[in-house]
Amino acid sequence: MIVYIEQILIDNFIINFFILLSLQSIFKVKLKKLNLVLSSLLGSIVAVILPIFNFSFIFSSIIKILLSLTMVAIIKKYKKIKEFFLYYLSFLFLTFMFGGACIFLLMLFDSSFNVNNYYSYNLPIGAIVLIIFFLFVILKNIFKNIYSRKTVNNFVFKIKLFNKNKSDELLGFLDSGNFLIDSLTNKPITIVDYNSLKNLLSNISITDILLNRTEKLNSEFNNVHMQNVSSINKGNKVIALEIEKLVIYLENENNIIINNAIIGLTIKSFINDLGYNALLNPSLF
Repeated sequence: MIVYIEQILIDNFIINFFILLSLQSIFKVKLKKLNLVLSSLLGSIVAVILPIFNFSFIFSSIIKILLSLTMVAIIKKYKKIKEFFLYYLSFLFLTFMFGGACIFLLMLFDSSFNVNNYYSYNLPIGAIVLIIFFLFVILKNIFKNIYSRKTVNNFVFKIKLFNKNKSDELLGFLDSGNFLIDSLTNKPITIVDYNSLKNLLSNISITDILLNRTEKLNSEFNNVHMQNVSSINKGNKVIALEIEKLVIYLENENNIIINNAIIGLTIKSFINDLGYNALLNPSLF
């Protein structure tokens, strides 16, 4: 029985710890490791006690509910009751997910395992630890990518470029590294992907851009010239030109309208999974 108690204690402690650790990734908070250890230890101790005493189903369920509430209450101080229940519901969701993964593993590799008596199994401790660890890593990376995408999206804006009754709608990324100032007009430069300007550059070929030919551009735009951009394209020059208007659309705020805006054309595509195709200068804001 000693081995049985040790195995239940260790397995449940590890599972509880990773469940609580996952809450950090979900809510992007830093929880004290001591609180996580105490909460996990409490959960594992109760997991050992419950099968020893033959409690009724109702009484066992009440104990489990009180246990889960206590475990969540231990890990941090809550400012509002709403915050506590948000953590609690997330804890329950993770418990079902991690627990379901463990039961699936036991049913798959432990022929003696019985769902009705899930406290008794022969699978080594290392196997449980391994599956829980991989599940935790996957979950952590999922939420890391979600928050990363959300953070980047806060700096992506819908923009529209106007010139001679033509317009192109793009997505512009507010680039903290783009402080390029036009040497001719002393205005901030917005770097734009040539391939995204289907309308404004409908009469301009890619060859004109590659060879830095400005003759055709002079008939369509003002202040066409070559501009040094040391931070883009490894210090090469791009074609800078003036358009009639650039509009940056902001949610729940007045849009930013820049008349006679300067854009720098580049054949280097910015389009990625986020979809932006222009680099906005912070000075525009």
